[in-house]
Amino acid sequence: MPLRSSLFASLALCLAVASCGAHDDDAHASHGAAGASPGADASATPPDAALLEDATLASPTLDRLMRMDGGLHVMWTNPAVRCVAVVGERASEGEPWREVFRVDGAYDNLHQDGMQAGVLYTYRLRCEQAGRVSPPSNEKSATP
Repeated sequence: MPLRSSLFASLALCLAVASCGAHDDDAHASHGAAGASPGADASATPPDAALLEDATLASPTLDRLMRMDGGLHVMWTNPAVRCVAVVGERASEGEPWREVFRVDGAYDNLHQDGMQAGVLYTYRLRCEQAGRVSPPSNEKSATP
């Protein structure tokens, strides 16, 4: 019996070593958010962000500014890779760009009010993900 136990232990050790090496080559292809272990840190960098490390992060596309209820309704299309946050920046006549909103990356529109009638406001957007910020999006301008 002791010989049989040591054979099983040796076989288990060999299989464990072999399986560790097999995962190194295809880690990006087989591991993702769905494959995370139950004790995994929820704040860990998403797998798609790690793959974009050397690439430029895509910006949202600003689709439309629509006058509504004394303000402007901002509508956009999100990039293919999900942003953790969409950051809205606004400039107006004689005023520099400044951040005016920050929303979850799943959002694709937002209403802005409290603006001065007759003033031309220009918007642009950025995507934030894994500590990185995209270049600014296209710009759109409108008056409330």
